[in-house]
Amino acid sequence: MRLKLRLEARIPATSSLPCRTDLIPQATRQHPRIEVSVPVTLVAGLDEIHGEIVDLSVSGAFILLPQLPDPTRPFRLIIDLADRPPLILAAEIVRFDIRPADDHAPHLYGVAVRFVNVSDEACLTLLDVLC
Repeated sequence: MRLKLRLEARIPATSSLPCRTDLIPQATRQHPRIEVSVPVTLVAGLDEIHGEIVDLSVSGAFILLPQLPDPTRPFRLIIDLADRPPLILAAEIVRFDIRPADDHAPHLYGVAVRFVNVSDEACLTLLDVLC
């Protein structure tokens, strides 16, 4: 579940109660993200899970998958880019959630991943896709 923060301007008051701005979480995203619809295959050992990247940045992605991968096993993502060779990246799970599926499947998993050990060439490809 994504939470949207609502930041409001501080209204001057005569109260002596301190403003607790430290309770408002700060944005932690380091890179811009774009919404996409890109086929992806998650490969862990001999297991493959086919899914769809719906949100992409140079440092990670949000993927919809029909089953949840083992978060303790290392895995690679094979990102199917239509106009160029597939991009293969190592990744790790940051978080996941369960979502209702639009088709006849009982549910989908939303999996946020962070790319690890990204080569310069892969980073340039990601930047090109994002622009």
